[in-house]
Formats: sequence, C-alpha cells, structure tokens
Amino acid sequence: YAASKGGTRMLTKAAAIEAIAMNKTIRVNSVHPGFVETALLPPDMKLAMEQQHESIPSFGQGEDVAKAVTYLASDEAKYTTGSELVLDGGTLAGR
Repeated sequence: YAASKGGTRMLTKAAAIEAIAMNKTIRVNSVHPGFVETALLPPDMKLAMEQQHESIPSFGQGEDVAKAVTYLASDEAKYTTGSELVLDGGTLAGR
C-alpha cells in the first residue's frame, strides 16, 4: 500500500511537470481520500475510528470526495497542478 501510494504521488508530480514542459494546458492532480463511509466499512472499524482523537471524529462521505474532484476539474483550479489533495479528516496531520 505504501509503495503504491508513493508511486501515485510521484506519478502525479512527474506527469504535471511533463505537461508543463510540453506546453500543454493539462492539469494533473491526485485525490487521496481517507476512510469514506460506505456499506463496505466494517462496524468495528467505524467504531474504532470514531473513538480516536487524531482526526475529525466522523467519516468522509462520497459527496466530500465528489466536491473535491469537481473543484479540481473546474476553472477555479486553473493554477493547481502537481498537487495531492488529501481528504482524510486530519488523520495524516497527526502522524
């Protein structure tokens, strides 16, 4: 998991730099969601995450991810490239 996450992060940056070097008007960003509440989330994991104090004590919703992706696809993000948008309620901030 860590290797694939690191690969995704570096691929995002490399592709963004390549697009800039080729004078392309392509923005390359990646979205890194944390736990998102779905029917597949085991109840014991949900309880454990809600009890920790290192992040917002709730799970992300699919709508949260959709809004972030909508932003990145919009003209509002015209100056955003090579970025990693982390949507994890602060989980990584505590590590």
